[in-house]
Amino acid sequence: MGRWQNQKRSACPKPIGQKTASFECITRDLSFRAKRILKELGIEDIEDKDALLTLTREDLLQIRSCGKKTIAEIEVLQSKLQPQDKQEAILESGDTLSFDDIPVDVFHAVQSKLSVRGMHVLETLSASERGDAAQLEKHRQQIERKTIKLKEEQTRAQEELVVINEELDRLKQERKEIEKGQGIRDEISKRAALAAATGDALKSIHKEFTGETRDMIGASATKYFRELLDHEGKKTLRHVVVDSDYSIQVYDRWQKPFLANISAGQRQVMSIAFIAALAGAAAGSDVLEMPLFMDTPFGRLSYEHRRNLLEHVPKWCTQWVLLATDTEFGHFEAQILRSTNRWAKFYILKGVGAGSTKIEAMDPKQANGLLRDEAEVK
Repeated sequence: MGRWQNQKRSACPKPIGQKTASFECITRDLSFRAKRILKELGIEDIEDKDALLTLTREDLLQIRSCGKKTIAEIEVLQSKLQPQDKQEAILESGDTLSFDDIPVDVFHAVQSKLSVRGMHVLETLSASERGDAAQLEKHRQQIERKTIKLKEEQTRAQEELVVINEELDRLKQERKEIEKGQGIRDEISKRAALAAATGDALKSIHKEFTGETRDMIGASATKYFRELLDHEGKKTLRHVVVDSDYSIQVYDRWQKPFLANISAGQRQVMSIAFIAALAGAAAGSDVLEMPLFMDTPFGRLSYEHRRNLLEHVPKWCTQWVLLATDTEFGHFEAQILRSTNRWAKFYILKGVGAGSTKIEAMDPKQANGLLRDEAEVK
């Protein structure tokens, strides 16, 4: 950011986009590495403008020597080469932010303060991870209590079924005796039919109770899990299943249990998917009407897992409260979250003393000035 901020504006003889502007003039502000990469891609002349505009980030990532800063330089050049109406549309969408009007001393002062706060957050990171573990343990205990309750209700249903079967047997015997002794068949037949229907109804309720709910939660958890998995995980993992003993299992593409072999990141996104499925089953809706809280969820997640979490979780619920440190939430995460058009509020939490925290509300559009990219965090 600092290098772009201090660049002098290029003095091209014609505005960018006109055919008379030379390729050297258009690319004069690019670094040597960026120019070399464009040359490797066969973009060396103004006639290659269309090829330059159609370059994607995935194309650039295929080049080993092309880092994030170089990609950013080329993307800035692409935005300048867009037609005027597209440039205005990009500016109106709020996806770009210019640092030309920020004085150098102010920018470095803000950066210095962010670094100090970052050191403080790093010192308390282990405590946050313990809090996250405690929250997961709380969810586990809640699920365990619900499981015990379901088992108790299942036991009661089975006991009632036994009583009904005994009553049915008794009624059958009674019908035989009455038919033999008195020849009255109609009344006994009605009572037996009613008892049989009651037994069938209880069996159906028992089956629905023990199977339908588990299947619904498993299907919903599978859907969320597949949305959060990275590309390699989707190749291997297929289903999340709630077994008959209410344990959770993950099956691979050969329909074999695979839970013991998944990574820490995959295990974390599976937990998030299962909790979302439970909340959806309780709410009876595909969209959670309750707020969904997550505290520092990115610690064990890969690049692709982070991207999928930021893209899909806002679609699952009406409100998502995300607590993250500055080492977890940087320019990359902010760009993805902003693209969902669901980012409404942004707050900075500052420690102001023992046991005290100050909360400052900010416009999400100003977030880029306070966030760091991955290189700065390292």
